Amino acid sequence: MKRITIQDIAKMLSLNPSTVSRALSNHKDVNEETRKRVLAVVKEFNYVPNLHARYFRMKNSGLIALILPEFNMFFTHSIMAGINQVLTDKNFTLIVFYSNNSYQREIEIIRHCISWVVEGVLLVVSDETQDIDHLEELKMAEIPVVLFDKVVPNDKFTTITIDDAQVANAATAHIIDNGAKNILGVFAHPSIDISKQRSEGFHRALSSAHMQGSSIFINDISKIDQLISNIDLATYDGIFMMSDELMINMLGALHRRCINLIDFKMAAISDGVLPKNISPFVPHMLHSGLKVGQLAAEELIEEVMSTGTIPIKQIKVQTSLISEP
Repeated sequence: MKRITIQDIAKMLSLNPSTVSRALSNHKDVNEETRKRVLAVVKEFNYVPNLHARYFRMKNSGLIALILPEFNMFFTHSIMAGINQVLTDKNFTLIVFYSNNSYQREIEIIRHCISWVVEGVLLVVSDETQDIDHLEELKMAEIPVVLFDKVVPNDKFTTITIDDAQVANAATAHIIDNGAKNILGVFAHPSIDISKQRSEGFHRALSSAHMQGSSIFINDISKIDQLISNIDLATYDGIFMMSDELMINMLGALHRRCINLIDFKMAAISDGVLPKNISPFVPHMLHSGLKVGQLAAEELIEEVMSTGTIPIKQIKVQTSLISEP
């Protein structure tokens, strides 16, 4: 018979795994009725504690978890390089999980992190994640968390982002300054905060210039050709793209339609590698994945190694306009 786990007990009793764990250790925050329910199940199913995990709790696992929604060839690589650089210097080991942009999978990974006794978690939320209630389990287990890049705004955990609205505004203003009169904004999933903020900045720039423009939101990047086939691109002379992934896919779709890119004034938010390797060069607000990764890791390690309370921070990473190759 498979050995019962804390997660199994929690599911049976409709409790959080952290509550079960505290009940087993006679934590003062667990009431007597809940403790008795947990102990009854423990006795019935002959639960045996995970001594390996307990060993790690007494010592230090040295593990830091990085949870990403997906892997792409642009921002992800530089983020991981920045994180790993900091963790290696501090003698920590990085383990990487992918949520496949699933909120449910994100929850499952977080529970793995607790059972593996990681010392801290770096998290880029999935497109489906609208709240951070599931992170309370990490807080109860005293595992520090830093959210970065794509986040859910909150006052419970440190976040590291750029000023998405301001950066999109600056990129759009650059297109306007270069003479565009009607600009198309290309954004990712409309439900995620990063898309909302960058769309808001895009339209604010248009409004300030008393100009026309419109947005498209791409839920599924594989359907971009179908989506833009319904757009009269001849009416536009400018394009703003909110990320490297959208940039390469948008430019590819335009190329497949035999549209001359030189006809458009363009700008994007980018890690900076892609714009230098395509023609024509795309001006961009430089959003360094390396810098973001380093900063996220530094903030997390500060929390992990602290013996006191660390203030919650909302950190905005600086960006800069790169207008020439």
